[in-house]
Amino acid sequence: MALANMVPSGQAIRVSFGVSGIPEFTQKLERLKRLCPQKAAECVKRTAVDIESEAKQNITSQGAFDTGITRANILQWSDDGYATASIGVSASKVTVTHMKRGDTRVAREDKSKIALIAMVIEFGHGVITPVRAKMLRWFDKAGNPVFARRVGPVPPRPFLHPAFEANARDMIPRIREAIMAIAGGGA
Repeated sequence: MALANMVPSGQAIRVSFGVSGIPEFTQKLERLKRLCPQKAAECVKRTAVDIESEAKQNITSQGAFDTGITRANILQWSDDGYATASIGVSASKVTVTHMKRGDTRVAREDKSKIALIAMVIEFGHGVITPVRAKMLRWFDKAGNPVFARRVGPVPPRPFLHPAFEANARDMIPRIREAIMAIAGGGA
């Protein structure tokens, strides 16, 4: 039964308790304050690395890549010392624009297109039709022009969201274990 249902409106509840071992508790609390942000950051980074790794496995297992450039640009990073982390493909973080597969060399110079391809793989897209022309045009892997009146739809092949779901829930227990190790006197 909820406490709110047991206490009549307008009445206060007084709770008293005693704590023994105050000096030891205070020392552990100070240690927790000092060490916890570092431990939490370690847990966030470890989880981000796990999500990155699983996302790369997911995109490979789905066969949702042809050149490997998108897979190579699935990254994890932090702009605040791993108080938070970002995982994904960001045009500003793209590092790989050239890949060699066998005798074929593939290059994608436009970093925003690499991020766009990752988004299309993750979320899919509807039907694409030309706006200013009668036909769509692009180039196949061999460099030959391809023409079409419409393309799609392409179903989503999520690689990042399942990796996040599988690993993010492990972060809270990791942080809790680190805090308990500090509070309990462990390192």
